[in-house]
Amino acid sequence: MVAEATRANHVADLSHATIGETLLVAQYLEQKTGIPFIRMDQGSPGLPANRHGVEAEKRALDSGIGSQYPAAAGVKELKDAAFEVLLENAGSDKCDWRDMLICGYASELTEAYGSDQAEVYAMIDELWESPYYDERSGLEYDYHEWAEAFATDAAVQMYHDFTCQMEKLMKK
Repeated sequence: MVAEATRANHVADLSHATIGETLLVAQYLEQKTGIPFIRMDQGSPGLPANRHGVEAEKRALDSGIGSQYPAAAGVKELKDAAFEVLLENAGSDKCDWRDMLICGYASELTEAYGSDQAEVYAMIDELWESPYYDERSGLEYDYHEWAEAFATDAAVQMYHDFTCQMEKLMKK
């Protein structure tokens, strides 16, 4: 049925469709099936705000964060946590990583990026393409490159072995 909807609306590839094209396909499917879609393309989707996000935003505002711009380099604690998520979850892709960050670090994300879901997702996507310097290994790669480096449990074990040897060398 989705293929029918994309053909009827002259959408060549739904994965590369614009917001407007996606809206047309959704409206077509709603008419054909009678099943309403949750609108997240423009305006309010009509869903209640996540309690954890609201609480984290209140704490951030109470701490005075609302009168400051975020650090251009990002929040170090959040960047460190984003790296640890990749290290602790071998084989994670961008979607897995983003979901684990959102579930495990809601307060930190809200403090760093606010509670607007679209903004948070956009900032996490930018973070995926940004560099992270790992102090334990002395190496710097973009997060997506770290994910590739930690693709298997064996690769993660090699990282741990390497950083252990680095620590021993530093003590000498």
